[in-house]
Amino acid sequence: MSNNPYEMGVRLEIALAQPNLIVLDSPEAGRLDRNLLGLEAQTNNLFVLDKDQLDAKTLGDPADTVNTQWVNLMGDAQTISIQRGAKRGSGMLPLLDLGTLDARIIGPHFDPLANQLMKPGAPVRLMKNDTVIWTGNLYKASSKYGLPGKPTVVSITAVDRVSQLSGINRYGITAGSFVMRVDDLLGSYGIPYSTFGGTANLAANQVETSLLNHLQLTADSELGRLFISKNNQVYVYGQDYTPTSSGLVLSDKDRSPGYTGIDATYDMGDLFNEVTVKNMTRTYNDQNEAQNVETSYGPFVNETSIATWYSQAGDVTTNLDSEEQIRAVGEHLLDWYSRPFATVQSVIFNAGAAPDKAANLELFQTVRVEYENEYFALDEEYLVMGMKHDLNKDRWLVTLDLTNYERNDT
Repeated sequence: MSNNPYEMGVRLEIALAQPNLIVLDSPEAGRLDRNLLGLEAQTNNLFVLDKDQLDAKTLGDPADTVNTQWVNLMGDAQTISIQRGAKRGSGMLPLLDLGTLDARIIGPHFDPLANQLMKPGAPVRLMKNDTVIWTGNLYKASSKYGLPGKPTVVSITAVDRVSQLSGINRYGITAGSFVMRVDDLLGSYGIPYSTFGGTANLAANQVETSLLNHLQLTADSELGRLFISKNNQVYVYGQDYTPTSSGLVLSDKDRSPGYTGIDATYDMGDLFNEVTVKNMTRTYNDQNEAQNVETSYGPFVNETSIATWYSQAGDVTTNLDSEEQIRAVGEHLLDWYSRPFATVQSVIFNAGAAPDKAANLELFQTVRVEYENEYFALDEEYLVMGMKHDLNKDRWLVTLDLTNYERNDT
């Protein structure tokens, strides 16, 4: 089997506006000034502004004639790198990070200085046949010109919806349920989203910050999951959500599919035995002005863990409306993190051995990892917290950043 992703039906596409074309399913499908477009077009179903005519009138109302077409860049692309998902922050819970696509393209066809259609904001996607691997929007494109006779090198960067969430600020958030909060933050802006589960009741807050930070606060209060899907849609799941399986098993025993190695460790970085919960609420001063208030609860302490290992403090910020919920969060995190486990933090595999599974992978699905050496053995399900795709004409490697699905004593 070939390891070349270009031979597996992988396409890097950008949607470019073609302002001088009208493309119709049939000549009768479009109208201009309430008249049917007729057979005067030079080619069937394709009408070119400033050339084709209707009753000796040149077609050309620019407001009605913008046509967007997906253009495949894959033939000119040398390298493509995608990174998306959450990252391990300085606190106890993962933080949603900006998803990016970086590509190096050879040749003049997509030089932004020569091709005026290569504009920031243009939709970009990576596909395998009909399966979406990544979706976003063009952020920047730059050109590098070498010596005469040398090809133009174009570098493009596209970003996912995290960029939009980071650029919109909100304050004065009202109290409500988990689902109500997500709808309040995203529904009014027309941002596509999906929620599942969630039992937290959230307090009002007066924090002035981005939608991204408000969503992260909402997810952390619920101890849930926040991510951007392959289709560039926001997903916010409650802690009662049951992840789906990717069907992917990565094993060092038979090197299948395309196993190259894992980063396995006795993870002391996930040890926290003193937990503080910082809760945000809103109050009003004597002038009836809304103010944000942060109240700390804890620390919640596991003395046995401290005596066995060492003292390690961590904290989480929430926006809950009752002390009962706040204390439940502190106790849950203390139970989850008060002992280290042998775990897998990342795994790399050659997607050429399982291209369909690689293309279908989604964040916070589960993968099974099997690993064994003379010191310990692992056979566990892990959640995909982040992923990276690296493609060129010779190979397609996928790196998965993993987090524990269940923390079992092994």
